[in-house]
Amino acid sequence: MSDVPRTRRSWPAWVPKWPYLVALSPVLIIGISSGGLGGLLAMVAVVGICCGIYALATGRASLMRLPHRKAASGALAGGLALMLVAGGVLSATGYAPERSEADVAAPTSQPSSDASNSVPGSPSPSPSPAPEEYVEPDAPAKVVAYVAGPSTAEVDISHKTALEVLAILPVKAPAPKAGYDRVLHFGESWLDVDGNGCDTRNDILQRDLVDVTLEGSCTVLSGTLNGPYKGEKISFKRGADTSHLVQVDHVVSLVDAWRTGAQDLTQQQRVSLANDPINLLAVEGTVKGQKSKGNAATWLPPETAFRCEYVARQVSAKATYHLWVTESEKAAIEQILRGCPEQEAFVSPFAPAPLVEEPAPAPPPPAPPQPAPPQPAPPQPAPAPVQPAPAPAHPEPAPAQPAPAQPEPAPAPPEPPAPVPQTVHPGSFCSSEGATGVTNRGTAMVCKTTAEDSRLRWRAA
Repeated sequence: MSDVPRTRRSWPAWVPKWPYLVALSPVLIIGISSGGLGGLLAMVAVVGICCGIYALATGRASLMRLPHRKAASGALAGGLALMLVAGGVLSATGYAPERSEADVAAPTSQPSSDASNSVPGSPSPSPSPAPEEYVEPDAPAKVVAYVAGPSTAEVDISHKTALEVLAILPVKAPAPKAGYDRVLHFGESWLDVDGNGCDTRNDILQRDLVDVTLEGSCTVLSGTLNGPYKGEKISFKRGADTSHLVQVDHVVSLVDAWRTGAQDLTQQQRVSLANDPINLLAVEGTVKGQKSKGNAATWLPPETAFRCEYVARQVSAKATYHLWVTESEKAAIEQILRGCPEQEAFVSPFAPAPLVEEPAPAPPPPAPPQPAPPQPAPPQPAPAPVQPAPAPAHPEPAPAQPAPAQPEPAPAPPEPPAPVPQTVHPGSFCSSEGATGVTNRGTAMVCKTTAEDSRLRWRAA
């Protein structure tokens, strides 16, 4: 046989040579690390699209060594199709950016930010909020009662400061958001959980607005909100085009609650958390979307004077429902509360009243001593037989009987109980200037303004 020289098999024309593959490997690694299979497909799609556009524009083979324009067109179309597939894979595997849950008061979508719970540093509002997953409706036309009633964890935080409550909260990393569903896990919006006949949204509007006009006993038609988050004064008027100006915010967002322990609560406890007054505030609609699902590590109210009450409500809600905090969240809250160490925790009206031991009844007063009975006269010895003496001119009188004991005077009626002063929270808004109250610790408070803050708040007397 004749020796026939072997010819080396050349690479297919459309396959890039190994130097190009080496150059592309970092791009592919980045895609895998950031998005898994979906990220890898996305990077391959980007390379195909870029090579196809380059080959069509210049007529050259490009990185993929495309032999002609028809192949370049195929590479471009394939890259676009692969990009769509990559997007579906990213969404299915959970690498797509999460959109936040929104508790919006009107049936119009409001923007929100996408801030991770693990981002450290000073929180600030997001300038470009993302679209919302769930839009809370306005107050329902018909009140829906939650027949199961409220339920909380058996935790007593009464007469404690927010710092003391923060110290007992567990510290853990946030759990995945997987499986979260607003309606499925936390119930429909604005249920009547406390059984007072009014939906939760109107309950909060009646509490937080001043100069309120009602329709019936529940529906708030108008009022004025002294916005807690930015300090804006907003004239509220119920209507499809105006209700969104005042929204009801979950201080601990339901997404954050789901990721910090609410998955382990009962359905009744989750519904209570979504409607608990300590976790709800009427706020400015322009700020509600900026907060989104962020915790204290990622977002705080621009109104710095309100931050103590804001984080105290978060701490109180998490303690009431056995939720935990992240490390960065606890550090941010502690830094704020160090500036107001007397800030008291908020007690949920849904929580059972703490058991108070009644004092033992006082023993009855001892009976007054009775006078001693008179002693009988000693017997006289028999007289000696003598001659009878003449009868005395005047017989001796019998001994006088002791006077009867005087009855004890009736006890004076008890003094009427002193009026119980109103219990208030320091820094909370109030409506009547000069009104007085006390904190849970007995500190005297008065409703007044200061030179720095013209709004009426409960301040130290």
